Amino acid sequence: SNNIATIHALCYRMWGRPPIAEKGALAKEWNSHAYAEWRVGDGQVDLEEGVEPSKEHGKEMALYNLARARLEDDTPYWQENPMVQEWQRFKVEHQAMDFADMINLSLDVFPELVSHPRVLAVDETQDLTPAQMRLVRRWAADSAVEQFIMAGDADQTIYSFVGARPDEFMDGMPALLAAGKARILSQSQRLPRTVHAAAQRWIDQ
Repeated sequence: SNNIATIHALCYRMWGRPPIAEKGALAKEWNSHAYAEWRVGDGQVDLEEGVEPSKEHGKEMALYNLARARLEDDTPYWQENPMVQEWQRFKVEHQAMDFADMINLSLDVFPELVSHPRVLAVDETQDLTPAQMRLVRRWAADSAVEQFIMAGDADQTIYSFVGARPDEFMDGMPALLAAGKARILSQSQRLPRTVHAAAQRWIDQ
């Protein structure tokens, strides 16, 4: 059978569809007593662009989630952080998970795939975070997977603000190309050749 879903959706189902701490009534409850910079759902942090929200827009929580997406949260700062400790207590109290948990806890305990597919295909790979990329590669190592396909375009990365790093996808490309296991498309199917050529010249700058 076919299963098309986001990585988060697959993990959500694997974990039995738990309450999500960052949505609905739970988010409202947390935000009602949390410090302004601890709030959820109030903004993102894009360190690469040098843009940070004010403390009124969940700065500390956004930074924490960014660190988790990049697997950079195993530091004394985050382990001893009062917000992190309170957030963990809140999730345990409500038997809830947050979006980062769905990915990172799957890395820790590696629950079984939903359907043990023979073919695992991942699209828009340039927008995967390091945590998501590690999880996808673990899924690909499942004994049932006979073919693992990744597709993406580093020039189209748009989710760096939540931790995506196209180098996670591109670093192994030379070796894959040399081994005949990768193919670079010479023409986009989304736009005319002249527009594609103009865009590529601009990108190459």
